[in-house]
Amino acid sequence: MDVPALIAIAAGLAAILSFAYVVFVGVRQWLREGGLNRGKGKEASAPRDPKPMVTGVSWDEVRAAVDEFTGGSTVRYDLIVGIARGGLPIAVAVAERFQDALFSVMLKRYVDTRDVPFFVFEEDSHRRSRRTKQVEIALPFDDASIRSILVIDDVTTFGNSLEAAEFLLRSKFPSAQIDFYVYAADLPRLSASRPDIAGRIAFSRTIDNKRQWLKFPWE
Repeated sequence: MDVPALIAIAAGLAAILSFAYVVFVGVRQWLREGGLNRGKGKEASAPRDPKPMVTGVSWDEVRAAVDEFTGGSTVRYDLIVGIARGGLPIAVAVAERFQDALFSVMLKRYVDTRDVPFFVFEEDSHRRSRRTKQVEIALPFDDASIRSILVIDDVTTFGNSLEAAEFLLRSKFPSAQIDFYVYAADLPRLSASRPDIAGRIAFSRTIDNKRQWLKFPWE
């Protein structure tokens, strides 16, 4: 075989080896960066839903909602219970329309002991957890005089506070009619977690609490 042929063969082998080396280095780098799992990692770390939009609520809107509810109510309530803190301003406004009704407040506070009556709520969920919240209602009233009760809050998502209020009220007024009024309700989630309460709730507007937060004038 003459020299030019050998040179051509050597050049071809060198080109093949060079190409193989480039491919090897590229594959190794690709594997280091995740290979087939690279895309999966990006999907797993996809950004979460944007923060909820904050919507302001005016005094006029609250007043209009209260007027609409009280004007259309066919029940004359014997007792009105405002859930502190957000439900109190609305409860006071409603109580002014039902001036013959007694008025009370449900208080919520966190406690460090389980030796007292409590309801346990998990953050942003209707499931129970280790977080301990004590609820209590001052009820210095004659049981026999209370036949219809209205529990009021500003916003409800899963109905935890409404359920707690009903639990306490039932222990004292087992046969009373208990209804609920809130300014805004996340109705799909409330219906899924507390269908019994959702069926007895009167509200002014429906919200998706994942996408919208309300800012009331007293906040």
